[in-house]
Amino acid sequence: MYLTSPKVSTPFKFCQMLRKWIFERGVAWQMVKNAVFFACCSFFFIQSKQFYNHYYTYPTTTNIAVVSTEDFRLPAITFCDKNIVRRTHFCDVYPDSCEMPNDIKHFCQHHPVICSGNYSNIMALVDNLVRGGNDLPYVQCYSRNLHIFTRLEPEIQKLYGEKTSKIQYIYLPHNEYEVFYPWIVAPIFFSIHSSVIPENPLTMGKRLRLGHQYKVTFRLEEEHLLPLPYATNCTDYDALWRQHNNTGPRSQEMCVYMCLKRSRKLCPGCEGEQMMHENRLKLFPNQTLSGTLRLIHLVFVLSFRKQKYHYTIEETPLEPTNFKYSNHVERGAIEIQVYLIDRDVTVISHVPRYGMWELFSYIGGLIGCWLGISVWAFVDIIEANCRRLLRLIQKLKQKPKN
Repeated sequence: MYLTSPKVSTPFKFCQMLRKWIFERGVAWQMVKNAVFFACCSFFFIQSKQFYNHYYTYPTTTNIAVVSTEDFRLPAITFCDKNIVRRTHFCDVYPDSCEMPNDIKHFCQHHPVICSGNYSNIMALVDNLVRGGNDLPYVQCYSRNLHIFTRLEPEIQKLYGEKTSKIQYIYLPHNEYEVFYPWIVAPIFFSIHSSVIPENPLTMGKRLRLGHQYKVTFRLEEEHLLPLPYATNCTDYDALWRQHNNTGPRSQEMCVYMCLKRSRKLCPGCEGEQMMHENRLKLFPNQTLSGTLRLIHLVFVLSFRKQKYHYTIEETPLEPTNFKYSNHVERGAIEIQVYLIDRDVTVISHVPRYGMWELFSYIGGLIGCWLGISVWAFVDIIEANCRRLLRLIQKLKQKPKN
């Protein structure tokens, strides 16, 4: 028999109280850690879902680079002339459609170009024949290096030495006396554009004045787009053209043009007018046909590569002294010199915003942000569960076997 000292019982009670306090505190603390852990997991899954929705919109970023090249793809040059008929030739062939002005003095005050020199044989066009010259149904156009239906590649020019290179020299022997519509001051229009995309100089080009010299300087800018499922939704028409043995359209604009050309055959009287740009209301008055074309137009997608030629024009009066062929200068002629001022091409590229590394980095950032905050709780929870599992296994092993 042993006697218990009162001093011995005090530490024992203290240990029991401490153990009970630690147990109660541990349960509460465990609940707090569980709550923090599950809250962090909830925020992690919410933001992951938001990122998932954003990722499948296929966002893109824009990169701008300046590339220097020696093989420069030359642009197309297009001229449009509103004066499609020579005045003197028309009056010689159709004299009944021309007549002398009733008041030559008044006529010459308004049209001095025609009246310069001897104007005794001036013939004005009959009023009931010519209604207006500003809204002409037909305009005669000429293009150089425009590849629409040919199998040829666009012209490439090797560039060496100086940055400024002379690309083209053009002389238009236009005569002011031959203007069919006297009230048209500048019947010539000029445009520089991509060699695979037709362009209407009357709406997108520059107006040239007769009897002037023009220095045209240009530079090239390219924009590279992405195919589906990205929002730019483009097609590499150049690659398709090569796959189909150098046949077919080379741009979205050519798809529209070729579709309209086929559809003109369905419209009586429309096949005779060749227009460079779509105009459904004028070409196709039939409502059913117009609706069909509108549906067809919806399937066209942008070209993979957009080429834009930015150009400026300097205008000076054309004098025989500064003309290359001074002995052959005609009144009203136009001289054009085209220069490439910068062989550096500005390339604007649309690239996917999230590659494999960006995707891994973003997901890793979410994990590090939310699960990293609760790592202390996560480790403790795993440790406690592992200990419970081990104790359960030990109890199962200690059970007496029947």
